[in-house]
Amino acid sequence: MKMSLEQKRSRCKFLLAPTIVLTLAIFSLLICFFLPLLTATGDFRENLLLHPSESNAFPSVLSNEQAVDISMHEFFKIYWDAYAKNNSTEKVLSICIFCGTSIISLFTLSLSLLKHPIGVVFFNILAIAPHALATIYISEKRFLEFYEWGYAKSLYYAFFALVFVCAIWMIIKKVSFNKKAKAELAACEDKNTN
Repeated sequence: MKMSLEQKRSRCKFLLAPTIVLTLAIFSLLICFFLPLLTATGDFRENLLLHPSESNAFPSVLSNEQAVDISMHEFFKIYWDAYAKNNSTEKVLSICIFCGTSIISLFTLSLSLLKHPIGVVFFNILAIAPHALATIYISEKRFLEFYEWGYAKSLYYAFFALVFVCAIWMIIKKVSFNKKAKAELAACEDKNTN
C-alpha cells in the first residue's frame, strides 16, 4: 500500500508524541555518559578534596577534584591514557566497554528519528550489555573500596527502560495508524465501487 503525501503527513503527526519522548529519553541516556557513575567515599573523598589541584588518584589524567565523581567519560579518558602508555588488549576492551553504550545509543537515536521502533528496541537491548560489563569491570577492579555507585548507574537503567517503553508505544501507534489507513482505504474503495 503506497501512502499519499497527506497520509504521510498524518502519520508524522500521529507519531509525533512518541518520537519526541523517545528522542528525549535517548538524549538523556547519552547525557548519562557525563554524569557521576562513581562517587568517592570516606577518608579517600576527604583526601581528594583536601588537595583538589593535585593528581594522586589517576596521575596525569584527572585532578583530585575531578576524581571525586567519576563518569563513564572520565573512565574512558583514564583508559585512553593508559592505552597510550601501554598498548594492551585489556585497555582496548576497557575503552570499548566504557564508550560502547554511548556509541550504540547514537545508533538508537538515529533509528528513533527515522521512526524505526523495532531497531530502537534491538539497539537499546544491545546498549545494556556494555553498561552491564562496565559495572562488572568496576566491581572487579576494586574501585568500590574507595567509591560507591553514583546516580548515573540508576539513571542508565531507568532510561533504558524508558526507551524500551517509548519504542513499544511507537510500535503500537504505528500499527494503529496502519489499521486506520487500511480501513479508510477500504471505505474509499467501497464508495467508488458503489
